[in-house]
Amino acid sequence: MKIRHLDSYIAIFCVILFVFITFPKMINHYPSYDEAWNYCVSRYMKLQDYNWYLAQHGHTIIWYLLIMPFAKLNIAYPYPMLIINWFFAVMAIFVLWVKAPFNNFFKIIITFSYMMLHYFSIFARCYSIGIFGLFCVASLYKNQIKRPILYAVLLGLSANTSAMASILVLPLALIFINNLIKNFKMIDKKILFVSIGILILCGGITLYPCIRYSVFSNYTTNDISIYFERFCIPQKWTLIAISSYVFSFGYLFFKSRNKAIKFFLVFSTCFLIIFLFRIYIGMFWHRFFFIIILIITMWINNDIKIKNKLFVIFSLSMLLLLFVPVEIGLSGDEIEYKFGKEFQKNNWSNKFHDCILLVSGYEMQPFLMDVEKNSVQILLYSYGELNQIIANNDKPIYLIINKSINHFDMEPKDLTKFEDKKTDSFQNQIFIYKLK
Repeated sequence: MKIRHLDSYIAIFCVILFVFITFPKMINHYPSYDEAWNYCVSRYMKLQDYNWYLAQHGHTIIWYLLIMPFAKLNIAYPYPMLIINWFFAVMAIFVLWVKAPFNNFFKIIITFSYMMLHYFSIFARCYSIGIFGLFCVASLYKNQIKRPILYAVLLGLSANTSAMASILVLPLALIFINNLIKNFKMIDKKILFVSIGILILCGGITLYPCIRYSVFSNYTTNDISIYFERFCIPQKWTLIAISSYVFSFGYLFFKSRNKAIKFFLVFSTCFLIIFLFRIYIGMFWHRFFFIIILIITMWINNDIKIKNKLFVIFSLSMLLLLFVPVEIGLSGDEIEYKFGKEFQKNNWSNKFHDCILLVSGYEMQPFLMDVEKNSVQILLYSYGELNQIIANNDKPIYLIINKSINHFDMEPKDLTKFEDKKTDSFQNQIFIYKLK
């Protein structure tokens, strides 16, 4: 009983400490390009365009729906999305301490690892809510047949948080369907069909955009060195980190006698490798999901007793400690960050009054949020012919182009016809043109 009380005190202390460390960092965090981009998508994009966008970028819909009310009303940017993301990161840590069958040492390592303490809790992306969902799924894994509808809902919601979470959800969903079929006679038929229906519906919401707009192949490269650079592990520790992961993977695979657990471990790991090497090159935060796979595998595995997990816990702990990016800070293009800072520093937003700003994609919008207070309308070049926009509007029209990023249908050759209308530039990368 005393041990249980001690464990409770340690859990409460660690969760509170996590809150106290991350909350000030989150409140003082300047949104990176990717964070602000997601906010702009929620603010400007119409619902009928979501399928196309989601297929382009692999960010499923739940995150956008959560921040959309604040984005549409432009309330206190960027704090709503920062607080929402932080809240789900804290809840993920709470579920970890309450439900995970790990010893306190391993829980402490996960809680105060770089990926949870600095990245997922601070950077307002779609990932912390996905990790929260996956932790909830893992906590209910043993009782999935007793509570199939709730388990199906958790799987479906988790799949619609991000493409990375979907990779882990898919094998868990297949295992769940197999278990439902095995226990067909024991489960109420209405509950069974409702559970499968939920999986099909949520899976369709996730997969439909990708099937209709299959464009992921545009994000790969044949330069193998790029993939290892994107791991962002200090070079001298790379071998140790990779060896640690291989050992953890091998230990969990060979020690587990449950075929379903082996299937989840192998399927999700292989799928993630294929995804990052052949579909989307990704960044270091995508690599964190290799660690999440191992954590979930240990969580749902009944075959390995806690005392026998010491070796893999040590190996995983080393991996979590070493998996720290060389540059802790920015996620996103450096030129974008500098443009945003420069935009604020020079108060460029006051240069635009009662006019229309055209951007070639969402790459510029994250740093144009302040101009709306000056009766400025932001339009996407991609969603309308340029000549039609000019002809149908009497207001002054400016075009902002980032030469280093050519999203959508803005080609480099298009820049030449605007050269005589250039009014400003930044570091020979970002140009402002007055078209009318």
